[in-house]
Amino acid sequence: HTIYGVSHDPNNASVIGINDGQGWGVTGRSEKVGVSGETPAGDGVVGTGQRGVVGTSSNALGVGVFGSSDTFILKTAVI
Repeated sequence: HTIYGVSHDPNNASVIGINDGQGWGVTGRSEKVGVSGETPAGDGVVGTGQRGVVGTSSNALGVGVFGSSDTFILKTAVI
């Protein structure tokens, strides 16, 4: 890990990124997963803002944002 954070406080994050120059607060790049959010109870990835969570795909058959649950599947291409 380049940056690693641990928090045992349910009201705080373990890693926070702030950019007041209108860039990315937290970003990730990898051959497998750029930014991964995982939790046994709660939200894996949350986006709040003008567009919330944004995703793009360079593959013609890919999807920009993908979400699933045990009872509902959503696939949405970002225009």
